[in-house]
Amino acid sequence: MKSKSKNNLKIIKYATIDLFSIMPSIIITKILLGIICSLIAIFNVQLLANIIDYAGRLIQDISYKNLFVTNIVEYIICYIFIQLSSVFSYYIDNILIIPKMEYFHHKLSNHLTNISLEVTNNPQIQNMFWRAKDAIYQDRIMSVFMTVFNIIPIIIQMFGTMIVLYKYSVGLVWLAFLSVFPSTIIAFWIGKKEYNFSVEQTKDNRLYSYLWGVMTKKETVRENRIYGFLSYIKEVFFDVHKRALKARKKLLLKEDLGSSLAEILKNLLYIVALVFSINLVYNNSITVGMFAACLGVFTTMQTRASKLFSYFSQIDNMCQYANDYYTFLELPKENSGNTTLTNSINCVELKNICYKYSDDTKNVVDNVNITIKKGELIVIVGENGSGKTTLSKILMGLYKPQFGDVLVNGIKESEIVKTSYYEKFSMAIQNFERYAITLQDNVIISNIYKNTNDLDEFFYICDLTKIKEKLGGYNAMLGIEFGDADLSGGEWQKIALGRSIYRNSEIIILDEPTSAIDPLLEYELLNKFLNIAKENTCIIISHRVGLCKKADKIIVMHQGKVVEQGKHKDLMDKKSKYYELWNAQAQWYN
Repeated sequence: MKSKSKNNLKIIKYATIDLFSIMPSIIITKILLGIICSLIAIFNVQLLANIIDYAGRLIQDISYKNLFVTNIVEYIICYIFIQLSSVFSYYIDNILIIPKMEYFHHKLSNHLTNISLEVTNNPQIQNMFWRAKDAIYQDRIMSVFMTVFNIIPIIIQMFGTMIVLYKYSVGLVWLAFLSVFPSTIIAFWIGKKEYNFSVEQTKDNRLYSYLWGVMTKKETVRENRIYGFLSYIKEVFFDVHKRALKARKKLLLKEDLGSSLAEILKNLLYIVALVFSINLVYNNSITVGMFAACLGVFTTMQTRASKLFSYFSQIDNMCQYANDYYTFLELPKENSGNTTLTNSINCVELKNICYKYSDDTKNVVDNVNITIKKGELIVIVGENGSGKTTLSKILMGLYKPQFGDVLVNGIKESEIVKTSYYEKFSMAIQNFERYAITLQDNVIISNIYKNTNDLDEFFYICDLTKIKEKLGGYNAMLGIEFGDADLSGGEWQKIALGRSIYRNSEIIILDEPTSAIDPLLEYELLNKFLNIAKENTCIIISHRVGLCKKADKIIVMHQGKVVEQGKHKDLMDKKSKYYELWNAQAQWYN
């Protein structure tokens, strides 16, 4: 419990520091407004008690008229002030604060892009990110601060109300506390159950969202028309939905039972307070007017105490949700060296590289040694699953090998500032993104701040002019989700290749970017690409061997190992693995 309390204090501290850093004047205004309203609320309780009391006494003594009217006027003024404060608070919460909360969105997305790519492959990390995202979307950080802050005004109001009630009877003060104590225990219990439920449902919520995408995305809709699997996906989708509803129903029944029991006990103690107050009237301890005032103040005391305990119970609940966000931010960022890479990359050496994924027992890349020199065209071939893509991610610094070194101009890649290293690369991968943005932005997004004055020439060189004319210009929105028109697979691939060239980086890596198209069309498309990028170092990863004749070096991978290296003729003469691959695919190219 002590450790949990310390963790809650840490979360409260983080939330307070963050909120004061992005909107100090707004937070201070809310604090001051809350304290002022709480003081006025206490005054209102006393005024209302006086009004009820004086109303009772007016029946017997007209001299209380002035006091009665004065208290009513003061009560109305206080009421108007509180209502105006409520309107102002609404303006602060919904107009001023909401734009400021973007800070947390930016912080979360920035951290996601700075943690290791390997870490994000872990399903548990994906669950953590899902909950961290939920903490932001549901404004959990602000809720933590406001829950803690609201305790201060409520304490002020409660003690003020307690003093007013104490004037009538100390016993009523204790009864007011006791009447809300059961609901407090229930609130703590419900808060804990709610959070545990949200954690347990994270995986199903992600699956639910994914299956909805499967049912609605155009790519899967096309396949469904042919394969007719929608009924199966719907069945799984609604099974997940029913499972979640069943679990939620079970939780709600428990919550309702506990809340009902707490409410019954609260009302029973109110009846006790009523009997107690009647007894005071019967013994002439208070007047009938004071009796009515006494019950009004008792109800107010109950409400204040209930709110106070409710806020205390919510602190732990809110902190647990906010903790998901701050825990995700504590994931270590990708390690970055101190050496900025300012010169061109003349040579990249992979020495004794070994790599395996966390769930694997076998190396995906096993003792690989290759050298890539500036301006070379390297083609890495091998069957699917031979380790080609993993090797490219190690080469780009996205994955860190468990053994071996990547040397860049003789410097260990781990010693180089990551951003300066990434700037040297561009890529076009098999599952490239089809951004639902303009045609121009789809291309220049790889180098967004570059001057676009020569864009017409670039589009002509990259064979993208026909696509531009077909769509009616650079500003045509792509994709059917929000755009003017969709493109064919080949057109999207041309855009992806154009994007990689537009970056104007030293090393371009193409990882199966055209695997879904005909080998001859692929050969033609990649030939155009090589003519454009002939000054760059190009690394093409493929399970096809069509371009290998043009390569300065062919690297053949098999089961994670580099089994052959050399030029096309030399490897054909060896009549080994490459020879087998070439002959197996020869009918595509001869």
